[in-house]
Amino acid sequence: MKYISQLLIAFFLLICLYSCNNQSGDNSDTTGNTTGTTENTEVPAPVLNYGFTERNTYTNDYFGINITIPEGWTVQSREENSMLENLGRQNSGQTGGTQSSSTSIEELQVIYLLVALQLEPGTAVDYNPGIQIIANNLTKSDTAVSATQYIKALAEQFGRFPNFTLNDAGISDTTLSGKTLAFMKAETKIGEVAVKQTYFATIIKNYAVQVTISYTNQQEKEALLKILDTLDFE
Repeated sequence: MKYISQLLIAFFLLICLYSCNNQSGDNSDTTGNTTGTTENTEVPAPVLNYGFTERNTYTNDYFGINITIPEGWTVQSREENSMLENLGRQNSGQTGGTQSSSTSIEELQVIYLLVALQLEPGTAVDYNPGIQIIANNLTKSDTAVSATQYIKALAEQFGRFPNFTLNDAGISDTTLSGKTLAFMKAETKIGEVAVKQTYFATIIKNYAVQVTISYTNQQEKEALLKILDTLDFE
């Protein structure tokens, strides 16, 4: 599927990265009315946005996502996430590969919503475990795509790389925050390090919202599962 190509490149860029403000307020108005009637004002629907992190909690009202990152973890900035988006665009051969300040979020094929790492980037470790949430625009897909089809397309594309191995359990469904998501488990070799990943996906507003955790041992996995326990789809 064509919509996977840029994500595929961005994924491996992100794996390599692992190895080596907020708008709020109430604009409500109070209007006096001598007739005793009250003006009915509707709350505008949320627009596509990157979301924000405040007090260790990432929130995106457009996709209805909330997730809490532990104290001490590093949440990448919007600028750092934009770098990954740019690299994915350039390496996929997409025209206009370098994202400018005028590039709108609606133009992006892959949007990095959240990238959080357990350790400060540059820490001298074999691997820095983390979690990422991305949104992949499906509007250019020829046909409607389900979460299971999306995960299958990922498995097919990643499977072309010799260091990528899909878990024998294959692709199935699981439940997070009361929502059914398609998921798969896989392993990627980075040098001598075996990096394990679990991919989750759901379709929200014609975007494939993908949550991925990456780790090398049981202790790292348990820390990431605790983060997933805080995930909330509104």
